[in-house]
Amino acid sequence: MQLINQMIQVSSMDSANHLKKSNGIKIIKITTKFKCSKCDLEYSKEIEIWDKYVEFFKEHEPMPIQCEECAEKERLQDIIECGDKLIKTLPKKYQKLKDYYNFQERVDKMKYKSIFLHGETGSGKTFFAIMVLKELWLEGKTGMFLSYPEFMNFCLNNFERARSKLNEVKDYAGCLIIDDLGAERMTDYSKNFIYIIINYRESNSLQTIITSNYSIKQLDYMIDKRISSRIAGMCDIFELNGDKRIPF
Repeated sequence: MQLINQMIQVSSMDSANHLKKSNGIKIIKITTKFKCSKCDLEYSKEIEIWDKYVEFFKEHEPMPIQCEECAEKERLQDIIECGDKLIKTLPKKYQKLKDYYNFQERVDKMKYKSIFLHGETGSGKTFFAIMVLKELWLEGKTGMFLSYPEFMNFCLNNFERARSKLNEVKDYAGCLIIDDLGAERMTDYSKNFIYIIINYRESNSLQTIITSNYSIKQLDYMIDKRISSRIAGMCDIFELNGDKRIPF
């Protein structure tokens, strides 16, 4: 399966053009059939591959690759397992973070609310967000965990897919976690992307949890006042300092 994924993956147009020029390799688009190795769902998808692998794909249809839904479930499960392991390795004062949230009662009260969590590195913001996601997931609800730096890196290096990925994130009906907002310097391009996401989710009352090392006031100057004002209008704002309880 790893070999198949390597065949499909073309990291950027620059790398594809380099391959084409230096090795005479052609990158072409084909529509081929896949079968999810987890749920047996069969689906068709347009992919970019080296021309020399076309016959290989035709001979081995449907290819055994996870569908996006199963891949996302597996990724969420990995995140949840990491959160559980993290509890056991944290100092006792940080393990108390688990007590901040009487899960069932708090999730019921905050079912339609959005949260902005800010605090210094290591204060437990991401951990708390993952615990909320875990409880929603256990109730049968859906959630998406989005690392802001990784998301923007993907968009900057995959221009052709960036718009569809943006729409997938902003339209997501479940709870969306945007982790580490402001972790890297923002360009006009990245400011526009995050504004579209937050503005759409605020306008459509879609639950969103945002974590950042910076307060709303700091984000005013670091990113864009339009973005920070939308966050302030959409979210309940809490500061997390590790030793202190979130004042729910």
